[in-house]
Amino acid sequence: MALLLKSTYRLRGELFRDSLSRSFDATIETSQRAVIVTQYDPKWTDATCVQQLIERSEQLLRIRLPFITPLIDYHFDGRSFFAVYDCPKPVQPLLRVLKAQRRVEINQLMTWCSDTLSAMDSVEKHGLYHGNISLHSLVIDSENQISAIHTILHSEIIRHGITKMSQCDSVMFLAPEQFENTPIDSRVDVYAIGIMAYLFFSNQWPYEFSIDVIRMKSMTAVPPRPFIGISATLPAHIEQMIGIAISKAPSSRFKSIYDFKMQFSYHSAPPTPPLAPAPDPIPPSAPSRHARPYRGFQWKPGYSKLGLGMGILMIILFIINHIYVGYVTGIPVSIVPDLRGKSAQEASHVLEKMNLRSEIAGDRVDYSVAEGAILETRPPAGREVKENRIIMLYISKRGSEFAVPDFVGQTIAQAEAIIPDAKFKIKVASENYSKTIPAGEIISQSPSANTKTKPNATIIVVVSKGREESATDGGPH
Repeated sequence: MALLLKSTYRLRGELFRDSLSRSFDATIETSQRAVIVTQYDPKWTDATCVQQLIERSEQLLRIRLPFITPLIDYHFDGRSFFAVYDCPKPVQPLLRVLKAQRRVEINQLMTWCSDTLSAMDSVEKHGLYHGNISLHSLVIDSENQISAIHTILHSEIIRHGITKMSQCDSVMFLAPEQFENTPIDSRVDVYAIGIMAYLFFSNQWPYEFSIDVIRMKSMTAVPPRPFIGISATLPAHIEQMIGIAISKAPSSRFKSIYDFKMQFSYHSAPPTPPLAPAPDPIPPSAPSRHARPYRGFQWKPGYSKLGLGMGILMIILFIINHIYVGYVTGIPVSIVPDLRGKSAQEASHVLEKMNLRSEIAGDRVDYSVAEGAILETRPPAGREVKENRIIMLYISKRGSEFAVPDFVGQTIAQAEAIIPDAKFKIKVASENYSKTIPAGEIISQSPSANTKTKPNATIIVVVSKGREESATDGGPH
């Protein structure tokens, strides 16, 4: 990735990542203001998805909401989609904060939940939803203030790719309807915040923790575990409120974030009239919700009780160590070759000679290599792998339309190299002087970046002649 995005954002280093994206610490070149740049994995962003991301980004650019990290720009370079967020204070994901703190007090947990509800309430008032509230998409700043990032955009990626994904970091927070190709609304945020509240106030997940998409989809028919509060001081209606929020059917949840927000208060009395019963009732034999002494929320690796199981596992691993480890470490290794641009047959032949196997993982609309050629591999080129490993191949295909890359700041040669087989032409309309764009680089283009166009289109560009020097004093105009 280039260190300078759109000739505007200087990327300095990775802040955090999830299964869909990587987020980078960055600054605006002209003002040095801190921003966050998120790059989405190209394997999840085909042409249709990119178009939806662009449309959603245009919506988000126009709004500024409390507890929401504002989107200020976006970019598609023909391969990766980028989102740029204004974030002057250093932040880190909520997941990282929970891991770092030995115990989080109930008041802090309540505040985080309340602020998240306020954030989603303001989003809902704009006719929108977040769609992927999780411990990855909620960030904490240096003042312990929570805010949401990646509003809607992560959700669009999931909506387009959920049937192809094997794993997803935030799958525990996905509502049942998100696993199906059905319309969704803000009630998916009700569900996600309900899952977060369940985790915070019982110190366990309502279902066995997993990042496996198929496994979690199967959980849509399973009732949650009985809720056991971490403290007897929790309001009596918290358990019932969470039960409603994480109902399987959207119609059984709170009808809006606002309704959920109004019921959620640490110091409030039980609501009158009482909340409706949860559709997944707790069995009569369930332990009392006050059975646990107060201890606050404590991070547990994997969010599960692993003590005894881990002890047994460690003993087994110790016993088989000398047998198995010696065998594994004795397997020869190979370096994944760079197969980009090769045909599937050529790639298979190359891998076979290296004692590696190949499998076609899928295709994606992309014009950077010839149709039918290898776009990328998983694991990527240069990665060390054991022999006989299956290397997943992703193939280029052509669509009826594609998004025009951003050529501004590129030379003609660089622009033509971005998509060498796109079957379109770059035509120089004129050469103009510029105070900011060096000579030989593109100043503007038509159609503009991210516009959908068909192959064989002509991209009209204006090229910089550099700074005009005065004949009398040598000063720039």
